[in-house]
Amino acid sequence: MPNKQFKIQNSKLKTKTSLSPELRFLIACCQSEPDLKEIGKQLQPITNHQSPITAASRHGVLPLVYKTLKHLSEDGRMGELENGEEREQDDSTTPNSQHLSTDSSRNTQHVARSTESQSDSPHSSTHSLSDHATRNTASQSDFPRSSQSPITNHQSLEYLLTDLKSAYLQIARKNMLMSAELIRIMKLLEESGIEALSFKGPALAQMAYGDITLRQFGDLDVLVDEKDAYRAGKLMSENGHTAVLPLKILSNATCLHTAKDFSLMSKGGVHTELHWRLFEKKYAISIMSCAAEKKCQSVAINGKTLKTLQNELLLVYLCLHGAKHAFERIEWICDIDRLVRSTEVHWDEAIAIAEQSHSKRSFYLGLSLAQSLFHTSLPQSVQSDLSSETILQLQRMTLEQMSEKKEGRSDFEKNRKTFFYQSQLFDKKSDMLHFYLATFFKISTTDCQTFTLPENLKFLYVVLRPLRLAWSYGQKIIASHNS
Repeated sequence: MPNKQFKIQNSKLKTKTSLSPELRFLIACCQSEPDLKEIGKQLQPITNHQSPITAASRHGVLPLVYKTLKHLSEDGRMGELENGEEREQDDSTTPNSQHLSTDSSRNTQHVARSTESQSDSPHSSTHSLSDHATRNTASQSDFPRSSQSPITNHQSLEYLLTDLKSAYLQIARKNMLMSAELIRIMKLLEESGIEALSFKGPALAQMAYGDITLRQFGDLDVLVDEKDAYRAGKLMSENGHTAVLPLKILSNATCLHTAKDFSLMSKGGVHTELHWRLFEKKYAISIMSCAAEKKCQSVAINGKTLKTLQNELLLVYLCLHGAKHAFERIEWICDIDRLVRSTEVHWDEAIAIAEQSHSKRSFYLGLSLAQSLFHTSLPQSVQSDLSSETILQLQRMTLEQMSEKKEGRSDFEKNRKTFFYQSQLFDKKSDMLHFYLATFFKISTTDCQTFTLPENLKFLYVVLRPLRLAWSYGQKIIASHNS
């Protein structure tokens, strides 16, 4: 049973974290059982109906926000959001009237289903699909109206819902297009004897949300064995995909060792990341060995069965991926919550994977954030670890960074804060040291393209990389000075 008001759940988290009204509104809408009064309360300080739309798109939760408000509208309850604070006392006399349940029933087979009404069909939209399939968020120009009226007046609520619907339909159409492309890629690889897994994207949307249109994703993620990376990339490039970088990178042992994925673009603008490992080597994470042990399962998308990561491995991955990016998008925390709610997780196995990959700190941080923001029910076996001072400090740091305004901050400042945050995630000091050294002496794909060295001389990249960077930055300084 969710709390009647959104708040940071862990009582030991002493620091007051001031999330913006827009973020609080998004979190209220993304609950498995949204609280009507809380949604109305968080709308009160918002005066521009564009700001929650932009925030929802940027945080990857626009479909969930739209669906929550759509259900309120269909139930004739949108009017209750007007002057929400004034109505709060009156509403409290009606038991259980404030909760709207949108949680779908558990789908253990993950079979795709359509829960859309005719008016929500992507094919009924008159809006064209953006050609930029790699874009995960929509810009403000995608939304036709701009209003400074209080959000809780009737007209602004209608504007909000209408513009959310327009954006949702674009996302739904793009997701369907990308899902069809994923099926085509997986079939192509399978017919050529290349074993591949699909993760994140449509697979995660179906597993965690039960609907491929309820999660935003900007690209497709396909995982193959490192020995098959070149063959898979070549096969895709011969079948309508254009490699973003030279394909020869996939035959360079040094590049394969230091990088983790390779980007290709379809003729239709669908961006695919071909992975041979889940994380870069600098994170000292051995999670890839779990995938190599064939810890996978099947997910049905549009009637086609695709291989994907098993629940426990996927859960650990989502926590690690979110932590790597400082959980800067609410979507990544919501993914953890919905996966735990929608699938069966063997917690002893999940903990074992986190231990094996030296990533328990990131794992418990992801679970802690999901429990704090979305009231995720977790077993007693992980509760004590969530309340450790280390996890609480990381949670506090994460929420503070989420609240900070990013505009106007230099790239150097952004990278500095991200680097410091990432350095706090390691379970062992030896892993932290590895991260420091690998970051400063990392060999990039650009280095591999600039200097072609045989395997027995690859140690020279460490010397050549600073020279290349010095030359590159020097050229930029000269160009800037001349201009």
